[in-house]
Amino acid sequence: MLIHPWDAPHSDSEWQQWLAIHDFGQLAVNGPPGEAPSVQPTHFLYDAERGRYGEVLTHLARPNPLCKALETDPHVLLSVVDDPAEKAGLLNRQVAHFQPEGGSARAAVGEAPYGRMLSGIRGLRLEVTEVRAKFKYGSHKPQDVQDRTAAGLTGRAHVNDLVAHAHHRRRRTPSPPSSPSGA
Repeated sequence: MLIHPWDAPHSDSEWQQWLAIHDFGQLAVNGPPGEAPSVQPTHFLYDAERGRYGEVLTHLARPNPLCKALETDPHVLLSVVDDPAEKAGLLNRQVAHFQPEGGSARAAVGEAPYGRMLSGIRGLRLEVTEVRAKFKYGSHKPQDVQDRTAAGLTGRAHVNDLVAHAHHRRRRTPSPPSSPSGA
Protein backbone atom coordinates (compact mmCIF):
# COMPACT_ATOMS: atom_id res chain seq x y z
CA MET A 1 0.00 0.00 0.00
CA LEU A 2 1.26 3.46 -0.87
CA ILE A 3 1.52 5.66 2.22
CA HIS A 4 2.33 9.31 1.58
CA PRO A 5 4.17 11.07 4.43
CA TRP A 6 1.09 13.16 5.24
CA ASP A 7 -1.02 10.00 5.63
CA ALA A 8 1.47 8.18 7.89
CA PRO A 9 0.77 7.96 11.62
CA HIS A 10 2.22 10.84 13.63
CA SER A 11 3.34 8.38 16.32
CA ASP A 12 2.99 4.75 17.44
CA SER A 13 0.32 5.83 19.91
CA GLU A 14 -1.90 7.02 17.05
CA TRP A 15 -2.19 3.62 15.37
CA GLN A 16 -2.18 1.79 18.73
CA GLN A 17 -5.18 3.81 19.98
CA TRP A 18 -6.98 3.21 16.70
CA LEU A 19 -6.26 -0.53 16.76
CA ALA A 20 -7.41 -0.84 20.37
CA ILE A 21 -10.95 0.23 19.39
CA HIS A 22 -11.12 -1.42 15.95
CA ASP A 23 -11.24 -5.06 16.92
CA PHE A 24 -12.26 -6.66 13.65
CA GLY A 25 -10.08 -7.20 10.62
CA GLN A 26 -8.73 -9.76 8.19
CA LEU A 27 -6.18 -12.42 8.93
CA ALA A 28 -4.01 -13.14 5.87
CA VAL A 29 -1.66 -16.10 5.77
CA ASN A 30 0.58 -17.66 3.15
CA GLY A 31 -0.89 -20.83 1.69
CA PRO A 32 0.79 -24.22 1.94
CA PRO A 33 3.28 -24.94 -0.89
CA GLY A 34 1.51 -24.75 -4.24
CA GLU A 35 -1.60 -23.08 -2.81
CA ALA A 36 -2.72 -19.47 -2.79
CA PRO A 37 -2.66 -17.26 0.32
CA SER A 38 -5.81 -17.21 2.46
CA VAL A 39 -7.65 -14.29 4.00
CA GLN A 40 -10.29 -14.59 6.68
CA PRO A 41 -12.31 -11.94 8.52
CA THR A 42 -11.77 -12.21 12.26
CA HIS A 43 -12.41 -10.54 15.61
CA PHE A 44 -9.32 -9.94 17.70
CA LEU A 45 -8.02 -8.28 20.83
CA TYR A 46 -5.04 -5.90 20.54
CA ASP A 47 -2.84 -5.60 23.62
CA ALA A 48 -0.37 -2.71 23.26
CA GLU A 49 1.45 -3.68 26.47
CA ARG A 50 2.92 -6.95 25.13
CA GLY A 51 6.06 -6.92 22.99
CA ARG A 52 7.62 -3.99 21.16
CA TYR A 53 4.53 -3.07 19.13
CA GLY A 54 1.94 -5.10 21.00
CA GLU A 55 0.18 -8.37 20.46
CA VAL A 56 -2.99 -9.53 18.73
CA LEU A 57 -5.06 -12.38 20.18
CA THR A 58 -7.63 -14.37 18.23
CA HIS A 59 -8.63 -17.97 17.65
CA LEU A 60 -9.68 -20.28 14.83
CA ALA A 61 -11.68 -23.49 14.68
CA ARG A 62 -9.19 -26.35 14.48
CA PRO A 63 -10.44 -27.57 11.04
CA ASN A 64 -10.00 -24.06 9.56
CA PRO A 65 -7.65 -24.27 6.54
CA LEU A 66 -5.67 -21.32 7.92
CA CYS A 67 -4.41 -23.57 10.73
CA LYS A 68 -2.69 -25.88 8.21
CA ALA A 69 -1.23 -22.87 6.40
CA LEU A 70 0.11 -21.47 9.69
CA GLU A 71 1.69 -24.82 10.55
CA THR A 72 3.35 -24.89 7.11
CA ASP A 73 4.70 -21.33 7.31
CA PRO A 74 5.19 -20.26 10.93
CA HIS A 75 6.91 -17.02 9.85
CA VAL A 76 3.45 -15.49 9.49
CA LEU A 77 3.00 -15.26 13.25
CA LEU A 78 4.92 -15.50 16.49
CA SER A 79 3.26 -18.63 17.85
CA VAL A 80 0.20 -20.87 17.71
CA VAL A 81 -1.33 -21.40 21.20
CA ASP A 82 -2.64 -24.94 21.57
CA ASP A 83 -2.38 -25.64 25.31
CA PRO A 84 -5.92 -25.94 26.76
CA ALA A 85 -5.17 -23.67 29.72
CA GLU A 86 -3.62 -21.03 27.45
CA LYS A 87 -6.60 -21.24 25.07
CA ALA A 88 -9.00 -20.80 28.00
CA GLY A 89 -7.06 -17.71 29.12
CA LEU A 90 -7.02 -16.32 25.58
CA LEU A 91 -10.79 -16.84 25.22
CA ASN A 92 -11.46 -15.23 28.60
CA ARG A 93 -9.43 -12.16 27.59
CA GLN A 94 -11.30 -11.91 24.27
CA VAL A 95 -14.72 -12.31 25.94
CA ALA A 96 -13.81 -9.68 28.56
CA HIS A 97 -12.97 -7.30 25.70
CA PHE A 98 -16.17 -7.93 23.73
CA GLN A 99 -18.45 -8.33 26.76
CA PRO A 100 -16.87 -6.23 29.54
CA GLU A 101 -20.12 -6.30 31.50
CA GLY A 102 -19.90 -10.10 31.76
CA GLY A 103 -22.78 -12.39 31.00
CA SER A 104 -20.73 -15.32 29.70
CA ALA A 105 -19.27 -18.23 31.64
CA ARG A 106 -15.49 -18.32 31.94
CA ALA A 107 -13.62 -20.92 29.90
CA ALA A 108 -11.69 -23.39 32.03
CA VAL A 109 -10.04 -26.71 31.19
CA GLY A 110 -12.38 -29.62 31.92
CA GLU A 111 -15.21 -27.42 33.19
CA ALA A 112 -18.64 -26.79 31.66
CA PRO A 113 -19.77 -25.16 29.52
CA TYR A 114 -16.65 -24.52 27.39
CA GLY A 115 -13.96 -26.89 28.69
CA ARG A 116 -14.75 -29.72 26.29
CA MET A 117 -14.80 -27.30 23.33
CA LEU A 118 -11.20 -26.10 23.84
CA SER A 119 -9.81 -29.02 21.82
CA GLY A 120 -11.82 -27.75 18.84
CA ILE A 121 -10.02 -24.39 18.48
CA ARG A 122 -6.53 -23.06 17.89
CA GLY A 123 -5.43 -19.96 19.78
CA LEU A 124 -3.30 -17.43 17.94
CA ARG A 125 -0.94 -15.05 19.70
CA LEU A 126 0.45 -12.73 17.02
CA GLU A 127 3.38 -10.46 17.84
CA VAL A 128 3.16 -7.18 15.97
CA THR A 129 6.61 -6.73 14.40
CA GLU A 130 5.89 -4.02 11.84
CA VAL A 131 3.10 -1.53 11.26
CA ARG A 132 2.06 -0.01 7.95
CA ALA A 133 -0.77 2.34 8.82
CA LYS A 134 -2.47 4.99 6.76
CA PHE A 135 -4.74 7.75 8.09
CA LYS A 136 -6.12 9.47 5.02
CA TYR A 137 -7.97 12.54 6.29
CA GLY A 138 -6.63 15.21 3.93
CA SER A 139 -4.26 16.92 6.37
CA HIS A 140 -1.99 17.89 3.45
CA LYS A 141 -4.80 19.77 1.66
CA PRO A 142 -5.09 23.58 1.76
CA GLN A 143 -6.83 24.99 4.85
CA ASP A 144 -9.99 25.98 2.93
CA VAL A 145 -10.39 22.40 1.68
CA GLN A 146 -9.89 21.05 5.21
CA ASP A 147 -12.51 23.51 6.53
CA ARG A 148 -14.97 22.53 3.78
CA THR A 149 -14.44 18.82 4.51
CA ALA A 150 -14.99 19.34 8.25
CA ALA A 151 -18.18 21.34 7.63
CA GLY A 152 -19.45 18.71 5.20
CA LEU A 153 -18.93 15.90 7.71
CA THR A 154 -20.73 17.70 10.53
CA GLY A 155 -23.49 18.94 8.23
CA ARG A 156 -24.20 15.56 6.65
CA ALA A 157 -23.89 13.63 9.96
CA HIS A 158 -24.26 10.14 8.50
CA VAL A 159 -23.45 7.09 10.61
CA ASN A 160 -19.64 7.42 10.59
CA ASP A 161 -19.34 11.12 9.76
CA LEU A 162 -18.88 12.32 13.34
CA VAL A 163 -16.14 9.74 13.98
CA ALA A 164 -14.45 10.74 10.70
CA HIS A 165 -14.78 14.41 11.71
CA ALA A 166 -13.03 13.71 15.03
CA HIS A 167 -10.14 11.99 13.17
CA HIS A 168 -10.07 14.82 10.64
CA ARG A 169 -9.83 17.44 13.42
CA ARG A 170 -7.13 15.44 15.22
CA ARG A 171 -4.97 15.23 12.07
CA ARG A 172 -5.60 18.73 10.68
CA THR A 173 -2.70 20.92 9.71
CA PRO A 174 -2.70 23.78 12.21
CA SER A 175 -3.71 27.12 10.72
CA PRO A 176 -0.82 29.58 10.50
CA PRO A 177 -1.09 32.41 13.00
CA SER A 178 -2.73 35.49 11.50
CA SER A 179 -0.59 38.58 11.26
CA PRO A 180 -1.71 41.89 12.81
CA SER A 181 -3.40 44.39 10.46
CA GLY A 182 -1.03 46.64 8.57
CA ALA A 183 1.94 44.30 9.00
